[in-house]
Amino acid sequence: MKLLDHIILALCVALLIIGVHQTIVLGFNYAYWIFMLIIMLFFWYKLRQKQRKDAASPPQKQRPKRK
Repeated sequence: MKLLDHIILALCVALLIIGVHQTIVLGFNYAYWIFMLIIMLFFWYKLRQKQRKDAASPPQKQRPKRK
């Protein structure tokens, strides 16, 4: 994993802790934006992993189509 991936994942965990705390103290309506930010960062993390995996794998050879 790259440094940016570690930072994104750590930020997700930290925001999750903050989001749970804000939900307990203030309610879900005030912490909703934090959870949406967590989801966005997690999807970005997974996208970066998939792109790295696709770049590392050799390209597939396509067979010619038959008529």
